[in-house]
Amino acid sequence: MKAVLLVLMAGLGLASETPPQVTGPTWMRTPLVTFPPEARGRLVEGRVFLNCLVLSDGSVRDCRIEREEPPGLGFGREALAASATFRLRPAMRSGAPIETRATVPVVFRASD
Repeated sequence: MKAVLLVLMAGLGLASETPPQVTGPTWMRTPLVTFPPEARGRLVEGRVFLNCLVLSDGSVRDCRIEREEPPGLGFGREALAASATFRLRPAMRSGAPIETRATVPVVFRASD
């Protein structure tokens, strides 16, 4: 079984090639987000995880809320609104920027 696998990989040109080096997107700058009024008076902190398409220029599009903690206090709404200003270093493959989907965490602190 092992010999067959190596032959198949060689036939695809995979056995002799170095696998591409891939890195994920990272923040270029920490995003500024508005603390939701529903949570401000309660001093409640929150976290939102957005799933966004990170373009090769570092901008984001097509963000969706994956998880909002705690739900129902406006954290997701404010994170989505702020996503238009997000700027990330794009994911890279072998030194070239690539488009990819990524989970983008947004943290809300009561002291912000």
